[in-house]
Amino acid sequence: MTLTIRHAIELAWNRGDKEAMAPILGSAVIQGNAKPTNSEYLHLIADYIRRNLKER
Repeated sequence: MTLTIRHAIELAWNRGDKEAMAPILGSAVIQGNAKPTNSEYLHLIADYIRRNLKER
C-alpha cells in the first residue's frame, strides 16, 4: 500500500498540472518546483480539505 501512495504522489507531481495544484499545495511549493516529501504532500492536501470543509 505504501508504494502505491508514493507512486501516486510521484505521478501527480511529475505529470500533474502545476497551476491546478497551486491552490491545494500552495504557490510557494509550485514556484520553487521543489517536490515536497510524501508526508508534506499528504499534509498539504489534508489541510486543503479541512479548510474547504469548514467553509461549507
